[in-house]
Amino acid sequence: MAFPKHALQLALALLMTFQVACKDEKGAGNKNEVGNEKNTQASSNETSQNKQINPSQLAEEYASKGKINDAIQVLSGELKKSPKEQAILYQLGDLYLQQGDTTMAIRSIQQSIDLGNTDTDAIMKLGYILANQNDANSLNYANLLIHETNTDNTNHLGYFLRGIYFANIGNRKEAMLSFDKSIIENYRFIDAYIEKAILLYDNKEFKKSIKLLQKGIEIDKFQADIYYWIGRNNEKLKDIEESIYAYEQTLALAPEFANAKFRLDSLNKIKNK
Repeated sequence: MAFPKHALQLALALLMTFQVACKDEKGAGNKNEVGNEKNTQASSNETSQNKQINPSQLAEEYASKGKINDAIQVLSGELKKSPKEQAILYQLGDLYLQQGDTTMAIRSIQQSIDLGNTDTDAIMKLGYILANQNDANSLNYANLLIHETNTDNTNHLGYFLRGIYFANIGNRKEAMLSFDKSIIENYRFIDAYIEKAILLYDNKEFKKSIKLLQKGIEIDKFQADIYYWIGRNNEKLKDIEESIYAYEQTLALAPEFANAKFRLDSLNKIKNK
C-alpha cells in the first residue's frame, strides 16, 4: 500500500529539523537512524490502521472521495472471499448504481435480497430501478413492502412502487389508485403527492395538480420538486408571474436545479420583451 502523503511529510520535516541541530558527522549518522525509525514507525502505524478498517468502511471512504472504482475493487475482492455476504452485495450494488451501471446494480442487489436481505432500502432501491425500466418484476418487490399487518410501516412504499411502474407503462388509472393508497398509508409521504401531481399534469388537470402540490407544501415546504411542478402547471395556465415565483422558490432550495433555471430564464426573457 502507498505511503500516506501526510506521514511522509511529517517524516521529512522531522529529518530536516534534526539536520539543522546536528552538524557533525556523528550527528548526521544519528539523524539517519532517527529518520529511518520515524519512517518505520509511520509505516507500522499505517499497516495497523488499515488492519482496523474493514472492507466496507474502506469502500465507504473511497466512495466519499469520489473513487467509486477503487471502492468497487475493494468490495469485489472481499466478495471473492465471502460470495454470500448480503451486506457486501448490497453495498456493491449501490456503488454500481452511483457509477451508472444499472445492470450490475440490479444483479448485486438482487443477489443480496435472494440471500435473505430484508432491508427496506434494498428492496425499495431495486424495485424503483426496475419500475423505471418498465419491468413488471418491480411489482414483486412492491408486494414485499405491502403487508396486511405491517409493523414496519412500509405499505406506502410498496404502493408507491406500484404507482411508478404503472405510470411508466401508461396505465394512469392504476398508477393514480396506487399513489392514492400510498398517501392514505402515509399522508406525509411527499413523493407520492409529487408523482400523482405529475400524472394530473400529464392529464392536463393543471388546477388539480397545483391544489395537490399545495397540500404537499403544508406537509413539507422545503421540497424543491413541489415548487418546480407548481411552476410547470402555472406555465400551462399562462400565469407567468406565479410560474416565475415558483421557479425562484425551487432554485432557492436547490440552486443546481437545471430545468428550473432554464425555465425561469426563458420566462424572464418573455416578461422583459
